[in-house]
Amino acid sequence: MDKRHNHRRRVLLAGAGAGVVVLTAVAGVAAADPVRPKLVAQRQLVGAASDEFAGSALDTAKWKTGLWYAKSGVGAFTDANVSVAGGNLVLTAKKEAYNGSPYTFGAVESRFDVPGNSYVEVRAKVLDSRANVLSAIWLQSSPLSVQNNPNPEIDIHETFSYRRLVSTLHRWVWPYSDKSHLVDGDKRSDFGVTDTSTGYHVYGLERRNGRLRFYADGQLGWDVAAPDPAYVNMARHMVLSLEGHLGQPNDAYLPSTFLIDYVRTYSYAGVKAARSPVPTSSATSR
Repeated sequence: MDKRHNHRRRVLLAGAGAGVVVLTAVAGVAAADPVRPKLVAQRQLVGAASDEFAGSALDTAKWKTGLWYAKSGVGAFTDANVSVAGGNLVLTAKKEAYNGSPYTFGAVESRFDVPGNSYVEVRAKVLDSRANVLSAIWLQSSPLSVQNNPNPEIDIHETFSYRRLVSTLHRWVWPYSDKSHLVDGDKRSDFGVTDTSTGYHVYGLERRNGRLRFYADGQLGWDVAAPDPAYVNMARHMVLSLEGHLGQPNDAYLPSTFLIDYVRTYSYAGVKAARSPVPTSSATSR
């Protein structure tokens, strides 16, 4: 288990019993189009930074497969575990040997930027909780570098809990060392479900006026002042991935899939997303 995950796991577990916000579930959230009018009012959909996954193949102008680290815990990333089918981006976890690991995972990073001062949401059905493989929806841009300091990472939701919205803020001040990785806060928020993996839910992030606001099914779970202006102002890539942060997977429930129905980015007037290349990097693993 890598140093980054050990540190993150300690922080997240320490927060599990404290700071929990109880939210009210939204009826009918699994409807075909559960966009909340209040969250998207007076905002403009940024098509270049959105994807409905309506085709039969990944839009490689918008996404690249794999991440800047080759492995996560017991699993290795492979392009073969990324597909588009049934109106979903499909990321798969399998029990199979690859690149020195006993399991394989799917992951993508966007080529587009989610701009600062925006609202982004992802409708997804996370991987079966019984499989014990973490599903992650987060913002970060590779390569991590001095030029991109403080390299802010915003974890919108990671399935360290299957009944809570789990969100975390990180800074990766380059060059990397244990001391340069700063965890600026995390929050676990109940939103009225017992197992998020049994259906689709909508996970959202608003960055505006110096604050970050995290939503689950349209309900506010965490409203926090940005510990650094870059969290709000700096454009970030969307990352969707399966990770080995939960330890040993349960082979009886593999293969299993993480389904993403859409990614939608909304900007305020005059703010537009820009596409940018995604170079490969040997940066520290997650």
